[in-house]
Amino acid sequence: MSRFEDTSIMRMRMEATPIELRKPEIGPQSKARGIYIGALLGIGAWAAIIALCVEVWRLLR
Repeated sequence: MSRFEDTSIMRMRMEATPIELRKPEIGPQSKARGIYIGALLGIGAWAAIIALCVEVWRLLR
């Protein structure tokens, strides 16, 4: 059985699944909120790394 047969079987199972049981799609607002939170966490992580580097540099001076 090839990889392509596996996907076609999964597709047939998905079509046979009632719509109520399918996982709902994420709305654009939720995606935008996730991107925004990810960006804020990234900025916070970079700020922490820079602050740590500055403190180490001050200690070594």
